Amino acid sequence: MIFLLSQVITISCRTKKTIPDFDSQAWKNDAFACQDIRSKMVPKLKIIRRDLRGLTIRELMDVLGKPDLETLLAGNQRIYHYYLFPGDQCQNKRKMSSANKLTVRFNALEQVSEVLFEQPLP
Repeated sequence: MIFLLSQVITISCRTKKTIPDFDSQAWKNDAFACQDIRSKMVPKLKIIRRDLRGLTIRELMDVLGKPDLETLLAGNQRIYHYYLFPGDQCQNKRKMSSANKLTVRFNALEQVSEVLFEQPLP
Protein backbone atom coordinates (compact mmCIF):
# COMPACT_ATOMS: atom_id res chain seq x y z
CA MET A 1 0.00 0.00 0.00
CA ILE A 2 2.79 2.43 0.90
CA PHE A 3 4.67 1.45 -2.27
CA LEU A 4 1.58 2.14 -4.39
CA LEU A 5 1.05 5.51 -2.75
CA SER A 6 4.68 6.47 -3.32
CA GLN A 7 4.36 5.52 -7.00
CA VAL A 8 1.25 7.69 -7.41
CA ILE A 9 3.02 10.63 -5.80
CA THR A 10 6.10 10.11 -7.97
CA ILE A 11 4.05 9.97 -11.16
CA SER A 12 1.93 12.99 -10.28
CA CYS A 13 5.00 15.04 -9.33
CA ARG A 14 7.11 14.24 -12.36
CA THR A 15 8.62 17.10 -14.32
CA LYS A 16 7.14 17.63 -17.75
CA LYS A 17 9.53 17.13 -20.66
CA THR A 18 10.49 20.31 -22.48
CA ILE A 19 12.79 21.06 -25.38
CA PRO A 20 14.66 24.38 -25.24
CA ASP A 21 13.47 27.06 -27.68
CA PHE A 22 10.44 25.02 -28.80
CA ASP A 23 7.06 26.53 -27.93
CA SER A 24 5.13 23.39 -27.03
CA GLN A 25 2.07 25.35 -25.96
CA ALA A 26 1.78 27.14 -29.33
CA TRP A 27 2.14 23.75 -31.07
CA LYS A 28 -0.54 22.15 -28.89
CA ASN A 29 -2.91 25.10 -29.34
CA ASP A 30 -2.87 24.58 -33.12
CA ALA A 31 -4.55 21.17 -33.20
CA PHE A 32 -4.82 19.79 -36.74
CA ALA A 33 -2.71 22.82 -37.91
CA CYS A 34 -5.90 24.71 -38.75
CA GLN A 35 -4.62 28.02 -37.33
CA ASP A 36 -1.47 27.75 -39.50
CA ILE A 37 0.84 28.17 -36.49
CA ARG A 38 2.57 24.80 -36.85
CA SER A 39 3.70 25.59 -40.39
CA LYS A 40 5.80 28.45 -39.01
CA MET A 41 7.34 26.04 -36.48
CA VAL A 42 8.61 23.55 -39.10
CA PRO A 43 12.16 25.00 -39.27
CA LYS A 44 12.57 24.59 -35.50
CA LEU A 45 10.97 21.15 -35.69
CA LYS A 46 13.60 20.06 -38.22
CA ILE A 47 16.29 21.08 -35.74
CA ILE A 48 14.79 19.33 -32.70
CA ARG A 49 13.62 16.19 -34.45
CA ARG A 50 16.70 14.26 -33.25
CA ASP A 51 15.88 15.31 -29.67
CA LEU A 52 12.53 13.53 -29.98
CA ARG A 53 14.10 10.12 -30.64
CA GLY A 54 14.11 7.92 -27.56
CA LEU A 55 11.37 9.86 -25.77
CA THR A 56 8.57 7.87 -24.18
CA ILE A 57 4.97 8.36 -25.25
CA ARG A 58 4.34 10.47 -22.15
CA GLU A 59 7.40 12.66 -22.81
CA LEU A 60 6.41 13.18 -26.43
CA MET A 61 2.91 14.15 -25.33
CA ASP A 62 4.50 16.73 -23.00
CA VAL A 63 6.29 18.27 -26.00
CA LEU A 64 3.80 17.85 -28.87
CA GLY A 65 0.52 17.06 -27.12
CA LYS A 66 -2.14 14.63 -28.26
CA PRO A 67 -1.63 13.44 -31.83
CA ASP A 68 -4.04 14.51 -34.55
CA LEU A 69 -4.19 10.88 -35.74
CA GLU A 70 -2.92 7.60 -34.34
CA THR A 71 -2.18 4.35 -36.16
CA LEU A 72 -1.89 1.13 -34.15
CA LEU A 73 0.35 -1.59 -35.54
CA ALA A 74 1.07 -5.20 -34.63
CA GLY A 75 3.43 -5.87 -31.77
CA ASN A 76 2.33 -2.94 -29.62
CA GLN A 77 3.79 -0.42 -32.06
CA ARG A 78 2.06 2.83 -32.88
CA ILE A 79 2.44 5.89 -35.07
CA TYR A 80 1.40 9.41 -34.12
CA HIS A 81 0.58 11.89 -36.87
CA TYR A 82 0.66 15.66 -36.39
CA TYR A 83 -0.51 17.91 -39.23
CA LEU A 84 1.91 20.68 -40.18
CA PHE A 85 -0.26 22.69 -42.59
CA PRO A 86 -3.98 23.41 -42.89
CA GLY A 87 -5.89 21.10 -45.21
CA ASP A 88 -9.02 18.99 -45.54
CA GLN A 89 -8.56 17.87 -41.91
CA CYS A 90 -9.82 21.31 -40.83
CA GLN A 91 -13.27 20.50 -42.28
CA ASN A 92 -13.40 16.81 -41.32
CA LYS A 93 -11.15 15.77 -38.45
CA ARG A 94 -12.08 12.08 -38.80
CA LYS A 95 -10.76 11.82 -42.35
CA MET A 96 -7.02 11.63 -43.02
CA SER A 97 -5.92 14.60 -45.08
CA SER A 98 -3.14 14.76 -47.66
CA ALA A 99 -1.68 17.80 -45.85
CA ASN A 100 1.95 17.48 -44.78
CA LYS A 101 2.39 15.69 -41.46
CA LEU A 102 5.00 14.95 -38.86
CA THR A 103 4.97 11.19 -38.35
CA VAL A 104 6.35 9.77 -35.10
CA ARG A 105 6.81 6.01 -34.82
CA PHE A 106 7.09 4.24 -31.48
CA ASN A 107 8.71 0.86 -30.94
CA ALA A 108 7.28 -1.93 -28.79
CA LEU A 109 8.92 -0.34 -25.72
CA GLU A 110 6.85 2.81 -26.37
CA GLN A 111 9.87 4.93 -27.21
CA VAL A 112 10.19 7.16 -30.27
CA SER A 113 12.13 5.25 -32.92
CA GLU A 114 11.52 7.43 -36.01
CA VAL A 115 10.52 11.03 -36.68
CA LEU A 116 9.64 11.65 -40.32
CA PHE A 117 8.13 14.41 -42.42
CA GLU A 118 5.38 12.89 -44.54
CA GLN A 119 5.03 14.53 -47.95
CA PRO A 120 7.62 16.96 -49.25
CA LEU A 121 7.64 20.26 -47.43
CA PRO A 122 7.54 23.50 -49.41
